[in-house]
Amino acid sequence: MVSKKGVYAVLILAFIFVSLLILTYSKDCLNDESCFNKEKNKCSRASFTGFNNDSNKFLYEIRGKTAEECIISVTMLDYNGPANVKNQLDNKGMVCSFDQDFLKQNDIRKIENIHDYCSGPLKEAFLTIQIDQSYNDIISDLKEVLGEDFVEPKLK
Repeated sequence: MVSKKGVYAVLILAFIFVSLLILTYSKDCLNDESCFNKEKNKCSRASFTGFNNDSNKFLYEIRGKTAEECIISVTMLDYNGPANVKNQLDNKGMVCSFDQDFLKQNDIRKIENIHDYCSGPLKEAFLTIQIDQSYNDIISDLKEVLGEDFVEPKLK
């Protein structure tokens, strides 16, 4: 004969297991953008792999929501560009927080200035690349203006 304590213990463990499954379930939309957009509009856990206009491959994962915001992580899976930049960006990610109403009205892949909503290694890598490019542009302009008299500063 099975004791009541044993039955209750099994029921409690089953309840905990089912609860964990429900709380951690994430729909894998693969590369189906319409599937992802349906989940994005509800801010339901889901993932989507897609390309932006520059053919860079990203993984988008809806992590969940707070009272007002939807949390989405963005990971660069494959950068389509120069090797030195590719090494800085590939497999880097950032976590973004969007107002839920804003997110309903915008395609995640087309949000301008997406970095304004995010933090993490991918954002930092993008900013480093922009700073390096700006530095190179300034040095190039100074060389053009000053000619032979220009001595490039050494960075520490």
